[in-house]
Amino acid sequence: MSYRLWKKARRPAFATFVLGLCLGCTSVASPQAPIVEQATPYQAVVVNKDLADEVAPISPTKSPGPMSLEACLELGFEHQPALHAAQASLDAANSGQNGLHGLPRFARFKAPDLPIRKQQSALGVTIADATLIQARHDTRYSITRNFFTVQYIRAQQKVVGDVLKSLEDGYKKAKTIVDKGDPETKLTTLDLKGIKVQVGIVKAKKAQADAGMLTALAALREAMGLRHDWPLEIAVADLPPAVYEVKSVVKGKDAKGKPTETLVTEFRPLYKFNRDELIAAAVANRGEMTQASAATQVAELEIAAQGKIRSFQGRTFSSGADIHVQPIPQGVFNNVYRPGAIGLEMPGQLAGRKGDRQARASDLSRRADAVLDKTTNLVSLDVEAQYLKWQEAVDQIQSLKDVYDIAQGLPAEVYKIVQGKDLTGGAIIQANLTAVLVRTQLNEELHIHALALAGLERATAGAFKVYPVPAAPK
Repeated sequence: MSYRLWKKARRPAFATFVLGLCLGCTSVASPQAPIVEQATPYQAVVVNKDLADEVAPISPTKSPGPMSLEACLELGFEHQPALHAAQASLDAANSGQNGLHGLPRFARFKAPDLPIRKQQSALGVTIADATLIQARHDTRYSITRNFFTVQYIRAQQKVVGDVLKSLEDGYKKAKTIVDKGDPETKLTTLDLKGIKVQVGIVKAKKAQADAGMLTALAALREAMGLRHDWPLEIAVADLPPAVYEVKSVVKGKDAKGKPTETLVTEFRPLYKFNRDELIAAAVANRGEMTQASAATQVAELEIAAQGKIRSFQGRTFSSGADIHVQPIPQGVFNNVYRPGAIGLEMPGQLAGRKGDRQARASDLSRRADAVLDKTTNLVSLDVEAQYLKWQEAVDQIQSLKDVYDIAQGLPAEVYKIVQGKDLTGGAIIQANLTAVLVRTQLNEELHIHALALAGLERATAGAFKVYPVPAAPK
């Protein structure tokens, strides 16, 4: 190869380097983790105290008081590092675009693909902006989800406390009867032992619920971007209601043909959804869709850009950017089916004649089209999964609401048996277990329903809002 051809092949299309600032994410070396020395089997001493003190935000010495969901969201949007990272990427993309537009006019003669690189850089800003928007929706979901979980555990703690009191009252009543020594009573000391065992089991559940509350608060702190020692207090709030009550009178006739009237109570879903409309809103609004759509345009422009480069080697838009810097979710194919996403492919440079380089860029552009199609399917599946979770929770809540009052009245009815002679330990235990089962399962389904609503809000990128709660039809 002559010196002239060698020099021409080595000529960089230097605009693509600046483009990397627009399309890629700047990689910053992570600070060294604090060195921990094991002083005793139960104590660790942090050597790098300066680094440990740099964790932000600094926790207040006093609690600001019970916080509502809106207050948690406001604080989380201020401190969540994921939002800071997304904002920094957007700022870097804007800086890169400004750098391209700030090049002198003669740069186009040295880099004939510069106008196309400017178009790609503008799309890079669009991608970075969509990433920030989606990060805000993800942060909102994480905070809302953990806030709802705190309320759910709080409701379960109340159930455990009520059941514990009911069982202890039943134990006292049963012990009084047994101590009287009435030969006609069905209660025995074995019944007392059985009730006492159930009291111990419920106390263990109380300890489990208390630990669960601490775990939920720790998760909420992380979702808000707060330190582990932030004195977080959460205000008491009801989970979003799932159904509303409708009472109606049904007229009929008895066995003798006389007219009758029966009061019927029915529970109907409070939220009304159209699955197809939710999916359409998600496809139109999700940040991932904006990213994938813009990426297809970037890849398509690369075909034209390679046609402008007069060399046997042409740098691509990814020459100064790592398009794989964001991890691609991998699929799970065991007892849970969770399809994975696919990502773009674009080497830092393409080699060969102009036509060959354009052909390869065209092939990779078709992959970008497939990425868009896959993203559309995954977004649609995400919405449908949340919708079906919501539907199942509503069906469960309707069934539990129908028997809730009956179940909660069982312990009191058992304790009202005439003179207590027919009272048994099994009856006391069974009545309380039935009551607690219905109540805890209802709380659990209300929790699942609330998480499904938050999931739909995230999946549709805010096209659906959990709040305000719709008013029940009259």
